[in-house]
Amino acid sequence: PDELSNYYKLGYSFYKTKQFGKAINPLKKGLTLKSDSSKILLLLSQCYTIEKDTTNLIAVLNKRIVLHPNDYKLHLETAGLLNSTKQYEEAIQVFEASNKIKPGDVKVLMNLIELYERVNNESKWILTIDKVLKKFPKNHQIHYKKALYHITHKELNKAKASLLNTLKLRSNHTLANYNYAKLLEQEKQYKTAHFHFYQAFKSEPDNIDYVLKLAEISIILGKHSIAIESLNKAIKREPDNIKILQLLGSV
Repeated sequence: PDELSNYYKLGYSFYKTKQFGKAINPLKKGLTLKSDSSKILLLLSQCYTIEKDTTNLIAVLNKRIVLHPNDYKLHLETAGLLNSTKQYEEAIQVFEASNKIKPGDVKVLMNLIELYERVNNESKWILTIDKVLKKFPKNHQIHYKKALYHITHKELNKAKASLLNTLKLRSNHTLANYNYAKLLEQEKQYKTAHFHFYQAFKSEPDNIDYVLKLAEISIILGKHSIAIESLNKAIKREPDNIKILQLLGSV
């Protein structure tokens, strides 16, 4: 115990005088005597943080988690570091443990959504999306993420519902308008599709994809003036764009 205390005191004296690199060695020697010393692990984690030694910091934080399995802030700190160092599977495990300590924290759930997407865990991703929406039904970003999931899986009715939910909350959401319009176009609902293509075009009038889609639907509906106006602006930016030239030729 005396030797352990001496190592801690020496490390702490270096820490107090801001010699953080020198503090690490005696603290590590203290851990060889008592690997679960909470106060040494805490001080060592602070030194590694200041020294920006992320690898050793994560190792120490993981040891502290074992000693303090219900320490919520410690879990968040560890998970955040694992995420920032691209150790995604490990970050997921710690964030999931955090969610068990304090269920429903939206920040944790949002991190899990991002991480599940990174590691292609679709089943947990969609479950977590639904959890967030139950708690925050007016989060337009989550509705839009869910819409993209349904589009990818060709669940078009569900996709339309999620896009509509997005647009009810954020009517000028450019991508939601564009993707909703494309789904309506597939169903030959040209009038409503035209409205939403136009909303996307208004948000980003320089986007050639939006210009072309708006022009195509405008021509189908006989709204030639809108088609010509948008195409004339586009041709100035891309004078050799064959698709633009073809559409101009058709009106």
